[in-house]
This record gives sequence, structure tokens and C-alpha cells, in this order.
Amino acid sequence: MVVLTLANGTFCICYQKMETPYTIDRRSPVKRSKKSPGPNPSPLSVHSLSESDEETTDINYYICMVHHAKTLHGCVTGLPYSRKYRLIFSWHGDYLMVMLPGHFVHLLNVGIEFEPCQHILLHDRSIDSVLRNGDLKVTGSRESHDTSPPIIVDVSLLSVAAEKMSLSNTSLHELQRDSPAGISFYDNRTGEVWRVHVNMEMLVQLFIHCYMSTTRAALLHYVLTRTRDFFLIKRLFEMLSNDIPSCEVPALMAEFLIATTYSSMRRQFDREILKLVPFTASDTFRGQFEKSYEGERIARISYSLLACVNIASKSAKDRTQKRGSVGDDMWDILRHHLRWMQLEELHRFSHKSVKSLCETRAKDLKLMGESSQGTKTEDQLFFSCLHGHKSRSSRSVSPAPGNPNFSNSSMKRVRPDSVLGTAPPFLQGNSIAELSQMPLDVTKDLFTSHLFKYLRKEARSKGQSVAKEYIACQVQQSRQLCHLLWNLRGPLLPYTDLDFLPNLTDPSSDDEYELFQLFERYYQICQEMSFPLPQGFISYFTALGYRNLSTSLFLQYVDHGVLNLTGEFMAQVLADVRDTPEGVRVKQQIISRLPQNLAEECYREWNHPVCQRYFALKQVSQAITDSSNQQESKRSLSDLSYMARDRSESSISGNLSETPFPPLSSFLHYLEKMDSSKRSSSQNPLDISFLADVALYHTKKENKYDMSTVNF
Repeated sequence: MVVLTLANGTFCICYQKMETPYTIDRRSPVKRSKKSPGPNPSPLSVHSLSESDEETTDINYYICMVHHAKTLHGCVTGLPYSRKYRLIFSWHGDYLMVMLPGHFVHLLNVGIEFEPCQHILLHDRSIDSVLRNGDLKVTGSRESHDTSPPIIVDVSLLSVAAEKMSLSNTSLHELQRDSPAGISFYDNRTGEVWRVHVNMEMLVQLFIHCYMSTTRAALLHYVLTRTRDFFLIKRLFEMLSNDIPSCEVPALMAEFLIATTYSSMRRQFDREILKLVPFTASDTFRGQFEKSYEGERIARISYSLLACVNIASKSAKDRTQKRGSVGDDMWDILRHHLRWMQLEELHRFSHKSVKSLCETRAKDLKLMGESSQGTKTEDQLFFSCLHGHKSRSSRSVSPAPGNPNFSNSSMKRVRPDSVLGTAPPFLQGNSIAELSQMPLDVTKDLFTSHLFKYLRKEARSKGQSVAKEYIACQVQQSRQLCHLLWNLRGPLLPYTDLDFLPNLTDPSSDDEYELFQLFERYYQICQEMSFPLPQGFISYFTALGYRNLSTSLFLQYVDHGVLNLTGEFMAQVLADVRDTPEGVRVKQQIISRLPQNLAEECYREWNHPVCQRYFALKQVSQAITDSSNQQESKRSLSDLSYMARDRSESSISGNLSETPFPPLSSFLHYLEKMDSSKRSSSQNPLDISFLADVALYHTKKENKYDMSTVNF
């Protein structure tokens, strides 16, 4: 039994249990006679101590997490049988490490700050295929009792390297003091000290080749919350970009958004507030298991509840003797934590509640109509982007992505800007997309009310400022993830040094299509988790969709709300797509997806004969409809007696007399008379000259008959 504690109140009692050995086919247990284990068996000689290659056993270990009032049960199956197995329990940072050298390493996320989840389960059998494929090289390990130089043992394959040194027990404290970054533990049977550190290069290989998606997510969570090395984060996402259609990609993007947002909040607020902030996208206190590449389950994690935790309180003498300059000790923190858990069940903020409330508000706005101020703001933004897009020609060049080598210097935290370089033009600026404004407001309101519900009364006054900072962290991390994804493929595109949006008619490339797929998953997860999107991302994402999808598929994306027709994108469509018959058809199909007021503004900007025909038909239909509704003109088109009147009364008699087509002149004069009868209620009188020009152009271009042979 091993008792492990941390100064922050983490208290764990660890012990292991060996099961009866059995044969591989599990038909019956094996009966064996008692034998002497021999003097000083080494934990590294477990392979040689197996008395039969066909006999296997299970190892069960239990972690009594007093601070969580739970017991974690870990079971590793199918190990070669030996009486000499002894698990090593030790801290690795705030992870609890359970290790059997040569077989497995479990890094358990059981600290007091987090609810248990995202455990890293690494086994030799889960990476055997990697070794067989020759992707990794093993620096061998054998039992050694001499004073040979330090060696790397088998456990280095499991992303943890152990270095053996012949030191006395009294030297352990000095070793840990001189190298606080490393983790050391003492083997009292052999008098040896082992130093453990994370092998970053091996961690990347394990991230690529591990069988279970839960292990891959746990490795990413470890890098995001513990190492925070952005070189390493970028390299992991480069591995993800090699299999973009995988269902793991959106889940790992969600883990990035939530874990990095928590890390940003962690540097600014105390533990009481952090208990209410989500730190992972996965479920907590949920069982976990590991499988081999053959599909065999080799380890599992489960939880059970502690019925009672009884910690004696301090005596009155101990409380009065407490030094004022020193804060609470480990026992005080543990008591306060358990008392708080007993009085109020822990509830972290959930992004699912944000999405459900946003959907409810969107339905209410739809029922109320589009008369809200937000819709007017969106229209104004669309108009300004449509007319002012061509003036945005500034461009910053992002450096090409490098391939950093992992060394001792790479263990230091690196700022994301130094890894990713300058942001592309569509990511420059601090504004967010208009469609993200509602989720952002809902998040702020719900998070503020969540803090007021669970914080103490004296801490509720800062709820508004905490919620505001949480929103700022969300905006920052969402933009950072978008920049990271762009950096994976963006510098490889040929139009890196061009304008805000690429030319829509230039040929696309495979790299650009992969970037579109990455951005599609980024958009999906931001909508699912109610994270804000950068302002320029919407236009750039829509432009990528136009360039990489067929027209019919692009229109389906627009109809289902995945791609949004912004003013910047529409200005690019009107400028880049030529007015060929196919181009005119595509423009009409895209513009028809817009609301009527936005579509008419695009028609005015386009100024094509198709647009003129639309406005002419609109004016004529409005004149006829309004006149019919008011019943002020009962004259039908067949009644042409009004043509005998003096046309000098008309304000446009000069234009009508110049119209070379008599039927058109008669119809326009009729429209003028109906318009004059309702002139008092109309702010925009008919433009007769415009109607005549459009009608004659349409007759000339689209009529197949020779109108000169018609007798009028």
C-alpha cells in the first residue's frame, strides 16, 4: 500500500491485488507450488521471471481518491504470470503514475483540481504493431546490477523514460531538489533510484499509432493543459490533418477549445472559480478501457463511491496555534473541499445549455419576424462590405511552417505567435462574426447566473467580470485554433500574397480542399460548442467552398446554413465571375438565396440587363397591383380609348413620343396614368424611360420573331 499526497489537498491511497494465474484459453486456473523468489528480485526482470509462457494473470489496482470520495479500480489483463510483479505508484506532476516496467504505464488524472477523466493508458501490446512496422527503435533494457552507464528501459516506449542510477536512499531528496522537473522514485529492494521524464518525440509517435481514440484525446489533453508547448501542439494537429475525415478530428478540436480556454482562465482566477469552469470536452467519472490492435481489451478503468470519509477535525489548541503567516495546510484544504462537496454538488458550466437556449431564442425571433435591431445591423454590415470590399487590399504574409526538432529547449513554453507567424488577413482584427453574437451573449448571461448560483456571497460581486473574461478567452482560443488550422495548409496555397479573398475562378488545389475540410469541421464544432467565430472567417470559408465544391453542392451548403453569403463574398462573386451565360446563371442562383433587400442591393451593384429586367418587372407589377387594390382605375388593357387623349398632359410625353414601338408606348402611357392616380401615396414614381429601354432590349435580345412583319 502506498499513500500519495500533494500540497493542494490531493490524497490517494494506492494498493494492488494479484489474481490467480490462468492459461491463455482461460479453461482453468493453474496450481503451482511455492518457490523461493530469490534474493533481491528486480522489477526489470519480469520477463525472465515468468515461469511459463502460456500462463497469464490479471493485475488489479485500486486508487482511493479521498478528495473525490471515489475509488478508481484499474485492471490490466493478459500479463505473463510472475509472483514478483510489484506496481510502482508515484506522482508525475499532478498525474498519478501506475507503472509496471516493461509492460504498461498508466497516467491517471486524479488531482483535486479535476474530476477524474482523460487517463493515459499505455501498454506494450498496444504499440507492438508500431515496432513491427519499424517506425520506432528500441534501446534495449536488461537487468543490470553493475555500475554501467545509465540505460533507457522498456518503459521509454510508453512515452515515459526511466534512467537508472545507483544512489543511496539518502541521496533521493538531493536528487529531487536539484532536478524538480523530473520525477524520481526509489526502489528499496535494490537501492536504485529511477528518474522519469516524458519523451516528447515518443509521445508524438504514440499519438499517431495508439489504437484507442480515448488515449489519443488524453494525450492531447495532457499537452494542452500540462506542457502547453505550441510546437508540440502544432505537430499533433499536423498528424490529425493527415486523416481529416476521421470522426476524431472534431472531438479533438473541441478538446483544444475547452482545455485551452480553461488554461487561460487558470492563470487569472482562484480555485473556487475554476471549479465551475469546464476543462475538458469528455465526460468525467466515466469508465475507460484500452484495446490492442487485435481488438482484445487489455485494461479498464471504473469507479465506485466511498460510503463514508471521516477526517478528524483540529482541536481547539491546534487552531489557536496556527501561524498567521501560513495558509491552510493539506488537511485543512482537504476538509474544506470535502465539506463543500457534501453541501453543494459540483456542477461545471455546460455549453450544451447555451446551444439549447440559442435555438429557443432563434425560434422566437423567427416567429416575431425580422424587425429586430440585430437584423438591421446585419443588413448595414452587408451593404458596407458589398460596396467597400474592393478597398481592402492590405495583406500580411505568414511564414511557411517549419519542422522544429524536439530537444531540451523545446520543453519550454512557446508563445503561439512565434510558432504560427502573422495571421492571414481574414483573421486580423478582434471582431467576431455576426452570427456568433447571440451565442456569445447567451454564454455570458448563463455563465454569470451559474457563478451567482454556486459562488459564495462575498465572491458573487465579481461574477460579471469573470464572465466577461471567460468570453474574451473563448474569442482568443477560437481565433488561435482557426489560425493553427490555416497554418497547416494555408502557406502552401498559391494566393497567399493576394487580396483578402482568393479569386473565385482560379483553379483550386488539393491543399486548398483539405483546408476547406479542416475549416468545415472547425465551423461545425464552434457551432456545436457555441464558441465565437472570427469575423473574416465566414467570408473566407464561403470562398473556399465556392472554389472547391461543385455549384450544386455549394448551393446545398448555402441552403442548409453551413456557408453564409456575406457582403464581402458577394462582392467577390460579382467581380470575379464573368457574365457568360453560365456565369449569369450561377450569379442568379446565388443571389436568389439572399433576402429580398440584400438581393436587390446585389442587383444594383451588378447592373446587368438581367437586373434591369428584374427592377422593370417589379415596377410594373407594383403599379398594376396597387392600382387594382385601390380600385382607382377600372380600365382594362383591351380598352384603348384613352390613347385618343392629349398626351401633352403627361410629364413624359417627350419620352413616349420617342418610343419607336407603338404597343409599348400605349402600355407605358397606361402605366403612367395609373401611377399618377396614386402619386400621393407613392414615394418612387415610375421611371418610364427605364422601363422602355428594358422592354426594347428584352424584345430585341430574346424574341425569336421578326417584329417588323407584325401588323399593329
